[in-house]
Amino acid sequence: MLGNQFGFDFSSEDKIYDLLDIVIDRLEEAFEEYSLIDESVVYVQLTFRRLDTKLLSVFSLDKSNHISSTDIISTKRKLNIPVSVSEDSLGKPLGIIVENNKIIDIILIFNNKRINFLDVIRNKAKFIRAKHSDNITDFDASFKFYLLKDVNYYILAVKYIEKSSLEKIRYSLDGVVINRVIDRKDNNNLVVRKSGEKDIILANNKVLMTKQNIKLKCIEKPNSNVLFIGNPNIGVIDTETFLGKDNKYKIYALGFKTNLVDSPILNF
Repeated sequence: MLGNQFGFDFSSEDKIYDLLDIVIDRLEEAFEEYSLIDESVVYVQLTFRRLDTKLLSVFSLDKSNHISSTDIISTKRKLNIPVSVSEDSLGKPLGIIVENNKIIDIILIFNNKRINFLDVIRNKAKFIRAKHSDNITDFDASFKFYLLKDVNYYILAVKYIEKSSLEKIRYSLDGVVINRVIDRKDNNNLVVRKSGEKDIILANNKVLMTKQNIKLKCIEKPNSNVLFIGNPNIGVIDTETFLGKDNKYKIYALGFKTNLVDSPILNF
């Protein structure tokens, strides 16, 4: 699945192009994350909730008409959020109205229209679970918001969470969370970008290396009434592999557990 669920307001057939922009954003992130090529994707399937089935025909996307391999492959956007840990480098923030240290209005002027972008965010949040990590509808006065553009316009919400460390949330103009990162400057003046379980080390806006934190969860013995006599010599073994430069799969993590030991044994 390409990221978390997001809300989408279908009020007319023209809105399909707004949805397509979000899907392309998610595809580009997935291609970057897993180093995919166009041939890796056979088809793209969209799942809709609370939508009358008679409308599904409207959302039928023909890949050859709407998206080409060039759209995905040529747009390498590991740095689609500005890397700087200085707010001053992002330009002038949008105006806000604050009440009791809470932002109640994010003033966005776009296409000669005045929009409360906080209302846009909250309207989209209605489509996802209340406890979802992307359901962010409250901002304290320390947040700043910027209207930026790479391929498309977007809103970047920024907040210092500690010295030289910024939380950045990228929103589409429809109020959908595209991605979230935390940028931190280390002692060597390098920027460490944390996105989920991935760390990207950057210098002068160039990627030096990436690190993926992989969590290996052990298989525990189920808590149930055993109706037979177990054999303590039977256990479980699991391996994690990667494809080496010699085009052979190699083991980088191995774990096993039997009833003879209390804790699983892991080797890296």
